[in-house]
Amino acid sequence: MTTYRCREALLAIALLSIGLTLAAPAARAQGCLGPDNLSGPCCSLASAALPAFPAVSFQGDAPCWAGCGPCANFVDIRYDIPVMVRCGVYDVPLFVFAPGTGSLLTGTARLDYTRTWEETNDDGQTLQVYRFLVKVDFTASGTPVCPIASTTEPTHFFHGFLDYAFNCATGNWEPATALYHSCDIFIHNPTTSSVPGAHHPILSVGIVGPSTPANLFSNTIEVPFSGPVVGGAMRKQTPPSASLCSTEEPIAAGGATLGYIGSACACPLSFAPPNIYSAQPFSGASTCGSTFNSLFPGPPLLWIHTISQSLGRWTGSGPGTPYPGNKKIWVNEGFYAYTEGCTSLLHVDMSYGILTAEGFTVVPDAARPWQSTQNTIDIASNFSKTSGIVPPFNGFLNDTKHLIYANF
Repeated sequence: MTTYRCREALLAIALLSIGLTLAAPAARAQGCLGPDNLSGPCCSLASAALPAFPAVSFQGDAPCWAGCGPCANFVDIRYDIPVMVRCGVYDVPLFVFAPGTGSLLTGTARLDYTRTWEETNDDGQTLQVYRFLVKVDFTASGTPVCPIASTTEPTHFFHGFLDYAFNCATGNWEPATALYHSCDIFIHNPTTSSVPGAHHPILSVGIVGPSTPANLFSNTIEVPFSGPVVGGAMRKQTPPSASLCSTEEPIAAGGATLGYIGSACACPLSFAPPNIYSAQPFSGASTCGSTFNSLFPGPPLLWIHTISQSLGRWTGSGPGTPYPGNKKIWVNEGFYAYTEGCTSLLHVDMSYGILTAEGFTVVPDAARPWQSTQNTIDIASNFSKTSGIVPPFNGFLNDTKHLIYANF
């Protein structure tokens, strides 16, 4: 079953700049499964207290944007049981099926844990949410329809997020995910990509779930939020021990800002609505001396700071609505200058992340008052270098070195 509406896409970008800082405890819910144990002194290590995460399967949508004509297709999504490869990092087989078409995407997804918090759903039940950023190199088979961008690509790099929400009343896990593969000027950029070329010049594709009668997903266009950060954290994701994570570096209230330059369409370039791509400067610093700054490198790098694309929102509300409630979602990507406070090393990062807003009410956390807001940003590096900064920067799954997560 396919529906059609209208959308487009724009944007341009750039590279080299510098800046951010982190330090101290950040995400720690006081929920039924407890804190994640990642707070501590600057430049120290901790053993993460994370539960065993289950396999999850659910129905979803595969929205795509071809020029100004969006479409959507039902898909089935399955994450198998995640396997921890080192502290806070998991690998998990991931499958996306398009029923009735024979289309299949399959790959081993990399999950990078960022944080946990509590929410209260519309039934008054407490949920403890664990957020992961996702990167995956998919291989494709079957009929090349959304969400499969092109059968000419050897792999399809998607990025996004997976939330595991544990319902403390029912004892059940309620997942939510969104993944994204951009149009050629970004993901297949001839200068930066590991898979350059004209694979799908005006097509970008998403995978979002769940989308069921209890909480349908709508690919409406939403302007991304912006403003000063009320708090958050940064964390190095390359600890020296497989069993230990680097502790969080807190971002002080007002210590970071997510800006907004404007929105447009990128594939092809147009300033006429719908404008699904937005340019957003993002910079900040931690109490441990780490800093980050989004970059505007200039042609041929088409990124203008952080590029956020609106995927839409879940529309459910009222009793019986499963996680994530009526949450909005954007995916983003950009180049960053990231300085580690503990080593004083300056890195150039190519990073991917998400913005989420609204949804269920967040439960205040006395240890982290900033975690009580509904607007969030979570970012993971995929390419990170202190020297020898040469392409390819994007188009493939790589290890994460730096995490940034904050609330507005």
